[in-house]
Formats: sequence, structure tokens, C-alpha cells
Amino acid sequence: MLGSRSFRALSALSICVALGPFASAQAQEREEETNESDAVGAHQVTPPPPPDTLAPDVTLEIRGAAIVPLFRETLCPGNHECVFNAGVGLGMGIERRWPDGWGFLARYDVWILDAGSLYEIGTMHSARVGARYVIDQATSVHPYVEVLAGFLAFGDTTTVAAAGG
Repeated sequence: MLGSRSFRALSALSICVALGPFASAQAQEREEETNESDAVGAHQVTPPPPPDTLAPDVTLEIRGAAIVPLFRETLCPGNHECVFNAGVGLGMGIERRWPDGWGFLARYDVWILDAGSLYEIGTMHSARVGARYVIDQATSVHPYVEVLAGFLAFGDTTTVAAAGG
């Protein structure tokens, strides 16, 4: 009579012998699938075209800002109210940029400022056009040079008290 250890060993051996051909058939099928997909050319990725061959891109930029003046003695005399206090701004810009780094842009910004009771609400409008050149496009940080020209208007709510360019 077989002992319990011998019986377990014999059972494991018979299971391996019975399942052996099945396991090797599965391995052969996997190998054939891999060879077929490699031979046909499946799973290959086509690299993107070079950047210089791409069409220009149009981007829309929306931005917001807050301003708090730290030093304004040169703008506002002491013991007088000042129109350049804290405020918020909202802006929008559109740019057409080419793959070589050049871009042409137009921007509009509006600022709502605390005018120190001189105006109900001090508003500043800015409209600008210009060009931008992105120096290094291959890194995560893109340094650029930008030249803008535009018009600036400042006044009470919807009126213009001062304008310039």
C-alpha cells in the first residue's frame, strides 16, 4: 500500500504528464501569434511628421490677474487719494503661430481698479498687436521675445479720462 506522501507525489506526477502536452500546445500557439503579428507589421507606430512641415496653429488665450501696488509714492502724492489701488483684470488674446517659432498676436485686457473715490470704478482698457518669437521649443519651458504696440485708455466706468499708446 502506498503511503500518503507517495500517493501525493504520484498524483502530482500523473497530473503533470496528463497536462504536459496541453501546456506545450498553448506555448506553441502564443509563439505563433507573436511571430504572425511581428511578420505582418502590426503594433508598429508611425512617427509624427517633422515640426517644420506642420501647418500654423491658432491659439486662444484667456487670462486673469490681480494687482496690489506695493510702492506708489511716485505716482500719488502723500495724503491724497490715488487712482492706482488694488484691482482685478481679465484679458483675451489670439495668436497664429508657425512651427518655426514665429507668431502674430492680438490682445485685449480690461482692468477694474479701486480709484480711491476719485472715480466710481476706475477702468483701464488695453488693446495690443504684436509678434512673438519662441526661442527654444524643445524644452518644457519656452523662453520667448515679444514686441507689442497698442492703445491704453483709463477712466471712470465707461468714460475715458486719459488715453495713450
